[in-house]
Amino acid sequence: MQCFVISPIGEEGSDTRKASDDVFEFIIQEALVPLGFTVERADMIAESGLITTQIIERIVSSDLVVADLTHHNANVFYELAIRHITGKPFIHMISEDDKIPFDVAASRTIIYSTDLAGAKRAKHELAKQAQAFRDHSCKVESPVSVALDLKALSSSEDPVQTALGRIEVEMTKIRSEVATAMKLQSQAFGRGILDFAVGTALGSEKTGWTEERLELLKSMWGDGASATQIAEALGGITRNAVIGKIHRLGLNNRKTDSDGE
Repeated sequence: MQCFVISPIGEEGSDTRKASDDVFEFIIQEALVPLGFTVERADMIAESGLITTQIIERIVSSDLVVADLTHHNANVFYELAIRHITGKPFIHMISEDDKIPFDVAASRTIIYSTDLAGAKRAKHELAKQAQAFRDHSCKVESPVSVALDLKALSSSEDPVQTALGRIEVEMTKIRSEVATAMKLQSQAFGRGILDFAVGTALGSEKTGWTEERLELLKSMWGDGASATQIAEALGGITRNAVIGKIHRLGLNNRKTDSDGE
């Protein structure tokens, strides 16, 4: 079985080429060759003739096409559109650092990274999807096929079919919106975790009871300063935290409830 890979390739020696080679060798080939696929990419075609014609022939005739949407390469989307029109199996992939484009957001996409754990997850998912297509246990749907099906349903003279067409149109919109929302939510969650971690780190740095802070607390308390004044002088520490520390240090020979506040 033949698998053709559509991906950004770049110039020889470029970062784009190196990244593309790594994905091809360590994710795509390792996932698909054990399933009986022969995997090929445009720059690996050894035949003489027009390269554009050869690429299109493979896009149309291959049993499976894997499209790497990373960097939103224009050639990749042009070639992918051709594959969508054929109605034959395809699999979308994209780097975890990129956002899935809106027009294909409703289609299932494998998110990959080239670290060991990320590559392993991507290989597993790629092999699972490819096997489903190989065994004909999975229906092929693309934005093109869905649009054509909806047009056929909507233009039907059968009222039931027409209603189904309208429902399917709305469901398609909802699926696309949900996919986009989930992506944005995932990104927001990731930023939230990062902000929380940074905030925690900064907070613990600011509120740590260093020797210098303890000495300042003891000195100010001994000079008659209030817990509020001490907290303000220390910075980043609440009045209650100061009172608690005073009690733990055994300095509570003054009434903190009536310390002039």
